[in-house]
Amino acid sequence: MGILDDMYHGKSGFFGEKRITDPDYIRCVGKLAALEEDLLKQYPGIESQLEQLHDLQGTAESIAEYEMFAAGFRTGAKLMLEMLGE
Repeated sequence: MGILDDMYHGKSGFFGEKRITDPDYIRCVGKLAALEEDLLKQYPGIESQLEQLHDLQGTAESIAEYEMFAAGFRTGAKLMLEMLGE
């Protein structure tokens, strides 16, 4: 897709490294890890299914994040065009 793809994937140096520091996010990730650990203890044979689940969730989230990222830029461009137009 060009510049949007480059910006999103960090190929053009538009963004620096940033870690998510939101306490709600950190708490949620901690709960997810604890839940996964509990599931693995209760059902030792599900490692493969959990790995597939993680892979598919990661792919779906990556696609959704990119689409939201691109939509934000499109909205910004539309606002700029409207402001410059009339």
